[in-house]
Amino acid sequence: MRTRRNCALRVATVATLVGVTAAGSVQGQMVHSNNVNDLARAGKLALERDPLLRFDPYTLLIRFHEGVSEEEKAIVRGMVGGERLTAYRVVPGLERISTLLDVEVAVQLLRGVDAVMYAEPNFVVRPTAEPNDPNLSNQWGLENFGQNIRGVSGKTDADLDMFDAWDVNTGSSSVTVAVIDSGAKLDHEDLAANIWVNTGEIPNNGIDDDGNGYIDDVNGWDFYDDDGNPTDMTGHGTLMAGIIGARGNNGVGITGVAWRCQMVILRVLGANGGLVSDVILAMEYAAAKNVRFSNQSFGGYDFSQSFLDALTALVGTHLVIAAAGNDTNNNDVNPFYPASYQVGNVISICATNNNDQLAFFSNYGANTVHMGAPGVSIFSTHRLGSYVWVNGTSAAAAHVTGLAVLLASQYTWDTTRIRTRILNSRRKVAALNGKTIYRSVPNAYRALRDQTVVPAVPGTPVLTDLQDGRAFMEWTDNSSNENRFLVQRQRRDGAAWVDWINVNRPGRNKVTMIDNPGAGHYRYRIRSVNRAGPSEWTAWVEVIVTGP
Repeated sequence: MRTRRNCALRVATVATLVGVTAAGSVQGQMVHSNNVNDLARAGKLALERDPLLRFDPYTLLIRFHEGVSEEEKAIVRGMVGGERLTAYRVVPGLERISTLLDVEVAVQLLRGVDAVMYAEPNFVVRPTAEPNDPNLSNQWGLENFGQNIRGVSGKTDADLDMFDAWDVNTGSSSVTVAVIDSGAKLDHEDLAANIWVNTGEIPNNGIDDDGNGYIDDVNGWDFYDDDGNPTDMTGHGTLMAGIIGARGNNGVGITGVAWRCQMVILRVLGANGGLVSDVILAMEYAAAKNVRFSNQSFGGYDFSQSFLDALTALVGTHLVIAAAGNDTNNNDVNPFYPASYQVGNVISICATNNNDQLAFFSNYGANTVHMGAPGVSIFSTHRLGSYVWVNGTSAAAAHVTGLAVLLASQYTWDTTRIRTRILNSRRKVAALNGKTIYRSVPNAYRALRDQTVVPAVPGTPVLTDLQDGRAFMEWTDNSSNENRFLVQRQRRDGAAWVDWINVNRPGRNKVTMIDNPGAGHYRYRIRSVNRAGPSEWTAWVEVIVTGP
């Protein structure tokens, strides 16, 4: 059993043993600074110089065991010539610290200390989409009727079925969603109305009005540059924001999956990516503001226990929709994070094209990637105020994030139930067999229909004799959650009604049908049906059918 005395002794002994090594390792590393901001910023500068950087060369993540004193923690940090830069609330004991040693050397030293649960590099994550040339808007991922997209004819209904879904719900300004990315163009004509405003903060007064530790965090926070202006400098985050929540029905530009929502903009990415330490801070910020969803269209192939611990701490309260990656990689064999973290509040999304095929660039995984979603030739908002095409699993994940917002607008469910509904709303796609867990893409209309409530009774049908042995029937669809309708017919024989039969089962949203009973006197009625059961029948309506 570990005791504080043993822990302190082990720390002091190791610190003494590595003293010479630490002093010798300072050469070639950054100049020590007493300014925490300088220490925190140094890794970002290194990343901007080296786009292939794997981890921050000046900081690392460490988690202390419960019960370790502040004095002991200070001794441990001193072992590597470091100081605490960040203490995380979402994961008790987790800190980001600086180091004067080579990071990999420091991590190995710290892993041998009893007081330390784990230590690891502060890994880099990168966005998973790239913009293409500007062109006219054509959002096949929302509704695909076979239209030509940049020279490729689509497959009808290879989409999310958004037009039907919007008949049920178009979003709500009471639902917040975090766009954890490279920021966003806050004043874009198609985004500004759906950018979150922190009502607890007075803009530009230099005061932390809401007491959350962030000054002037009016629309979110820039964790990359550590300021209150999360404006997009590279473009990726603005693209994702447009897919999730470009303002709908406003007469300009495009339509997001959610017409109305409040997007909390949390910048963690620069031109060459960002750091896990900032992503965890962004999730912590979102959780503190009761933001229940985040789009995380970035990743990398390095496992981070800190990242996993942060996700685990938020199970049941915060849902992450993550991009599966763009390297034609099998994530079952070579995991891509955060999409591959096996935790109950992550949905991993690969990309499909407008013919229901797996995108040529998309990662996949029969046991690790949940579903696909549109991710090829997606039109979205640009950081310069215009619109551009984008390819990537980033775009695919953003579509599903928008669907989560719609579900939160429709129902008072927790994030676990919303995740389950998304995964169960599937439309089977043959090309995803052996490539994803559910072999499907979401169907937004199916997700939004409430299958726990019996649908409403349709309007009383109106019948017309077509004078050729057929009857035309039309009715009003009074529900948004039916699977189908059931139509019954009887024939008049003298004074009695006979031959009671089900003549048709029109699909959801149908409001007309033609029956071919032959000449005679008939009556019809109809009801709607879903998994919860059938509605009541309408009244019987009679018609005399004539024919040759």
